Amino acid sequence: MADKEETQPLSGTNHLNGKPKEKKDCEEEQNDAMLPGPPVPPDGGYGWVILASSFMVNFLVDGVCFSFGIFFVDFLDYFGATRAKTSWIGSVLNGMYLFMGKTLRSESIGVTNRHMYIRACLRICMCIL
Repeated sequence: MADKEETQPLSGTNHLNGKPKEKKDCEEEQNDAMLPGPPVPPDGGYGWVILASSFMVNFLVDGVCFSFGIFFVDFLDYFGATRAKTSWIGSVLNGMYLFMGKTLRSESIGVTNRHMYIRACLRICMCIL
């Protein structure tokens, strides 16, 4: 009797050969369903685009700040000023770069991205004028 119960077909058919499913096939399907597949990224796979663009922004901004020494001699010739006065260009550049990070971070708490973009655009316009 026990042998007949093990080979009794369950509802539905086997997708490979059209025969009725047996208990053994169902157990294999359950084991296959438990195997982990590749995880689905929460952002739909655009994380790499964000990573690459963040890298490029930091690369360019830090590159300008840290390569000031290359342009220093040209600034000396162009402005005709002393080394002490010309070095303020690089000092103000690095100082504003570091200071604005702290300032904008403290202002961004509890504010949406849209409002931050509007504020940033207004500040840029004020600096240009």
